[in-house]
Amino acid sequence: MTLLQLVVLALIQGLTEFLPVSSSAHLILGSKLFQWPDQGIVFDVAIPINEPMGTWWTFGGAQEGCHYDRPEQNRIIKELGRELIEQGVVDTKVGAPEDVSIEETIGSINAYDSEAKGYIGRYNTHTYGGSDREGLRDLARADGKPLFMSEYGNGTNNNFESTFVTAQQIARDVNV
Repeated sequence: MTLLQLVVLALIQGLTEFLPVSSSAHLILGSKLFQWPDQGIVFDVAIPINEPMGTWWTFGGAQEGCHYDRPEQNRIIKELGRELIEQGVVDTKVGAPEDVSIEETIGSINAYDSEAKGYIGRYNTHTYGGSDREGLRDLARADGKPLFMSEYGNGTNNNFESTFVTAQQIARDVNV
């Protein structure tokens, strides 16, 4: 990779980071646009929805997210899974449901049918709320899926306190 390519791709990454879509995917598009060699970017997981059970998302709002009821989530997961296979993208699995709380995650997973679950390679959750960590862990184990906590917030703006509380939460999660 030349210095020019590095600078341009870094700018693309930085300028697209605020968008509610993958800024890494923009690197692929940038390489295609400038007809540069493939940068070798590989995706382990494709996440089609974010915080789907949230009812606070509005068009033009300041935060990323969407609202899809569970039957719609099930449909989206299956469509994405089928398309990945059809396109020969066999190493990238679907990550879902990305719900805002542990209990919402459990509810969504339990609502998916076996075909949708078959396309999911990893269960993702946010832990802004909820307490049934053992239940979620057991559900993931029973379904043979890795469990990934993809977002966490503790409601504080104090960097030291936030870091300390996050470390405590990680320790609790590891010991569940």
